[in-house]
Formats: sequence, structure tokens, C-alpha cells
Amino acid sequence: MNWVVILIVAAVTAFDLALIWVVMKVGWGPWVRQYPPQEPAPDAVAKNFQSFKFGIMNFGFCLHVKVDEEHLHLRPVMPLRWFGAGPISVPWSSIQPDRKSRIGNWLIVKIDKKTVMGPSWCLELAGEPETERSAGRDEADEG
Repeated sequence: MNWVVILIVAAVTAFDLALIWVVMKVGWGPWVRQYPPQEPAPDAVAKNFQSFKFGIMNFGFCLHVKVDEEHLHLRPVMPLRWFGAGPISVPWSSIQPDRKSRIGNWLIVKIDKKTVMGPSWCLELAGEPETERSAGRDEADEG
């Protein structure tokens, strides 16, 4: 009887792990190919374990974020990297502000016509000129 339970648990676990791998490759993979990682500037503002939503993919507390004058840098947490979710660096020119979320301190932006929701502390910089972006980083350092 115990071996049947072990086999069922192993099969379910293997299916779940395979599903996570497929979601990372199909859902996150195009972002990695389109926005390969760049080295963040030394003065980039960084916050770990941030939450983002890319369409239907919800990365709750799963992304380490760095913001500099050129890019929004997103690096998935280690367990997601095991499944092939690599880091990305999205240039600010590819991010168009859309609207504020009705809940929380979130902003909704468009990245290549795809809806992305994330923390306002970093996404609000998308609509600002470079000089205001630098000032925003200084304010984020203080907060």
C-alpha cells in the first residue's frame, strides 16, 4: 500500500515540476531572448523579492529588481532559475506607462503590447526622462 502512495506522489511531483519547466520556457523564455541581461550600473537601486505579473503569469515575491538609467533589470529567484527562468534587462524605451492599479501601490505598463503589473517604485520611472529617473533613484535610496 505504501509503495502505491509513493508512486502517486512521485508522479504528481514529476508532473508539477515538468509543468513549471514548460511555463518557464514558454512563458518566460521569450522575455529572456528579447531582453538579454545587461550589467546593471553600480549605482542601480535594488530591491529583492518583488512581485510582478506578466499577463497571466504571477511572480509573487519571485523577482530581484535593479533599476538604473538604462534598464529595468529582473532576476528570478533561484528556484525559478533552476527551471530555466533567466534574468532580463528591459530598456526603458520598451516600457510604456499604462495606468495605476486600483489595488495597492502597483502600476500597469505595456512592454511590447503585453500587460505587466509591478511595484510603482520601479515602474513609475518608465515615463520619466533620464534626469528625473536619476532623481527617482535618489529618492528610492532614502526610502
